[in-house]
Amino acid sequence: MIFGGIALTLYGVQQVRDGVMQALGAQLRLLIERWTKRRLQAFAAGIIVTGLIQSATATSLMVSSFAGRGLITTVSALAVMLGADVGTTLVAQIFSFGLSGLGPIFVLTGMLLSAWFPHTRLKYTGTAIVGLGLMLLGLATISHAASPMEQSQLIKSIIHALKDDLFMAFLVGTLLTWLAQSSLVIVLLLMSFASAGTVAIDVGFALVLGTHVGAALSPLFLNMRKKNDASHVVWGSFLMRFFFCMATLPLIDFMAHNASFFADKPEQQIVNFHTLFSIARALVFLPFLSWIGVFLHKAWPLNKDQNDPTQPLYLDQRDLGIPSIALASAARESLRLGDLVLKM
Repeated sequence: MIFGGIALTLYGVQQVRDGVMQALGAQLRLLIERWTKRRLQAFAAGIIVTGLIQSATATSLMVSSFAGRGLITTVSALAVMLGADVGTTLVAQIFSFGLSGLGPIFVLTGMLLSAWFPHTRLKYTGTAIVGLGLMLLGLATISHAASPMEQSQLIKSIIHALKDDLFMAFLVGTLLTWLAQSSLVIVLLLMSFASAGTVAIDVGFALVLGTHVGAALSPLFLNMRKKNDASHVVWGSFLMRFFFCMATLPLIDFMAHNASFFADKPEQQIVNFHTLFSIARALVFLPFLSWIGVFLHKAWPLNKDQNDPTQPLYLDQRDLGIPSIALASAARESLRLGDLVLKM
C-alpha cells in the first residue's frame, strides 16, 4: 500500500508540474528572465516559480538552460536556484497542515474544469488541481500504511542501523531523492513516517539533508559536460548544497536533542528543519555568489563563445512538449535572427 501511495504522490507532482507549465509556462520563463537583473529579485523568482510548479529540479533545468544560452548570468542563475530550494520547502509546509481530506474535492474540481473548458487555460489549471488532489490522496495512503510499520522488527532494525550511522542515512536520503526525482515527495514521506513514530528525529534530519543533495544530481548529470554556463550553474548548486550539508551533519545530534525548538510534533519538526536549512543556506551563500561565480569560471573554463550569433538563444528541444512555450521561443528566435539580418 505504501508504494502505491508514493506512486500516487509522484504522479500528482508530475500532473501539477505539467498543468502549471502548460497554463503559465511562457509567463514563468519571462518572469525568470526579467527578475534576474538583481540578486534578490532572482532569489524571489526562484521561490515563486518553484512554489507553482512544485519541483526545484524542473526550475534548475530551466535556469541552467537559460544560463547555457547566455540569457542570464551565472550569479543570477545561482540566486534563482537558492530561491527554488526555499520554494519547494514552502510547498511542503502547506502540505503539513493536514489537508488530506480535501483530496477528493480537488480531484473533482480539477476534472470539472478540464471537462467544461477543454480549449482554454482552465483545462491545464484543472490538470494541476487534479495533481494536488492526487498528492493529498497519496499522502493519506502513506500515512495510513506507515502506522503499522512502527511495530515491524525489520523497520526497527533499519532505523536503528541508520541511527548509529547518520552519514549512511544522509546517503540513503540522497539516493531516494535521486531515484524519485522529487525532494518534495521524499520529505512528505518522511513527515508521514515521523507522524507515525516510524522514523527517529535524528535519522529524519539526516535523511532531509540527503534530499537536498539528491535534488541536485539530475541537473548535474544532464549538464556537467556542457561547455557553457549551464555546467557552472549545476556545479555551483551542487557544491553549495553538499558543503552546507557536510557542515550541518555533525550538528544533527545536537539539533535532535533540541527538536522542540523546531516544533512540538515530529512531522512539523521535519518540515521546519527542511525550511530553516534552506533559508540558512540562502542567507550564507547569497552575499558571496559573485565570488562563487568567479571560482566556477576558473574551475570549469569555457571553450565555446556563447556570443556566437549562429547559436540559437531561445530554442530548446525540451520545450517541444509544451506548445505555448515552444511557439513563443520560436517567435523570439525568429525576431532575433531578423535583427541580425538587418545589421548585416
